[in-house]
Amino acid sequence: MPTLSKIFVAASFFYLLVGAFLGVLLSLSKVFPEFRFLFLVPVHIDFMIFGWFFNFVAGVSWWILPRLKEGTYRGNPIFTAITFILVNLGLIISFLSTFFKSDFLKSFSSLRFFSYLLFSSGIFIFVFQIFRRIKPPPIISNPKK
Repeated sequence: MPTLSKIFVAASFFYLLVGAFLGVLLSLSKVFPEFRFLFLVPVHIDFMIFGWFFNFVAGVSWWILPRLKEGTYRGNPIFTAITFILVNLGLIISFLSTFFKSDFLKSFSSLRFFSYLLFSSGIFIFVFQIFRRIKPPPIISNPKK
């Protein structure tokens, strides 16, 4: 398994643990009304979808999809590293936007939008990078008809 795949999978397990912990906090706020953790719902969703699911899918697909025949082994790993940085930076900003509310940001919608912009640009770069490795099988024609 390449190093980038190991990094993606390790980060996905980290976000799985943190997201599960946030889920436990959210369920505590449902059972015990004095615990108010419902403001963590968007962070929990972001950590589970982008942090756990996307990082795991990106790491495994970088490892297991067919390799390129020309040039580099799996493609340019810099684009995949940029994907990792953008998605995880978006997760950090999403987490911080929960705690930093101000009148200027109108209840953290600008930071949340910026984090989703980072998510979508990272996913777009990864799909653009990995799309070259997915090729349809050749069409076999029977010339003796």
